[in-house]
Amino acid sequence: MPSLLALVLLLFSLRTAGAEPVYLPTFACVGGPQGMKLPADARQLSTLGKLQRHARAEDEPGTYRELLVFDGLTLNLIRFSAEPARMLLVSADISHPRWNRLLPFALGQPLAQARATLGPAAQTDTGLTHAYGSEAGALRLVSAGGVLTRLSYSCYTG
Repeated sequence: MPSLLALVLLLFSLRTAGAEPVYLPTFACVGGPQGMKLPADARQLSTLGKLQRHARAEDEPGTYRELLVFDGLTLNLIRFSAEPARMLLVSADISHPRWNRLLPFALGQPLAQARATLGPAAQTDTGLTHAYGSEAGALRLVSAGGVLTRLSYSCYTG
């Protein structure tokens, strides 16, 4: 399973590589106006829905990487052995509207609404082709037919 986790992390990093994101001073991967709304306790993540896949690999002594794959939601995390409730989000990919409850955006919403959530920095990006973020990470939005279809968060974990 560790090789699966490494492959997913590599593919995600290759997909999000490219130009610097448009700066949003309020951006955070979790919380804030553009971030995900995840449970504060990492042990509650598995209750979000039916897990399709779960992988765990030791990172450094006392920490491990965890991959949680649900239908339409993939979460890559850093977890801490001594603090089971604590987590750092490494990345997230959301491709199904059932997860809109975790987002400040809604998959299926018109791009104009997504631009409003991003704020003034996104007003001229009519197709939302830029990445948006800050020192805390970045967000890529994907659209088709003028509506939001996918979100990918890439987060700074220190």
